[in-house]
Amino acid sequence: MKIGFNKLNENATIPTYSNQTDAGMDLYAIDDECIPSGERKLIETGIAWEPGICPQKIYMQIQGRSGHAYKNGIIVLGGVIDEDYRGDIGAILYNTGHEDFYIKKGDRIAQGVIHALPMLETVEIKEFKNETERGNTGFGSTGN
Repeated sequence: MKIGFNKLNENATIPTYSNQTDAGMDLYAIDDECIPSGERKLIETGIAWEPGICPQKIYMQIQGRSGHAYKNGIIVLGGVIDEDYRGDIGAILYNTGHEDFYIKKGDRIAQGVIHALPMLETVEIKEFKNETERGNTGFGSTGN
């Protein structure tokens, strides 16, 4: 399958897979940036997509890079890119570390993971047909 990407900025890099077995394609920064400790910042990639050339309904989920998370405390906040969005695909990065985090133009900042999207019809129900052992217990309901 193929997915179309459009460079919105001359510094943009089309997403790539580093290895054939990777789940996510690398997304690259278009500018030098600094994310101060304890702050978040939208990092632009300078690319937009047109997944319509793909025969299946899909969306992209922006995920963090494990090396950034482990070494620097950089995590991704949010990040669902709908099929009909044609603007810059950015990554909201949050610096949980104790030092400022510097990004250089062309650095890999996040990953785009493509998911198939089944379109389901939503219907209202008056009561559950199958109760579960868990029921409505939430946070911490399965232990520590």
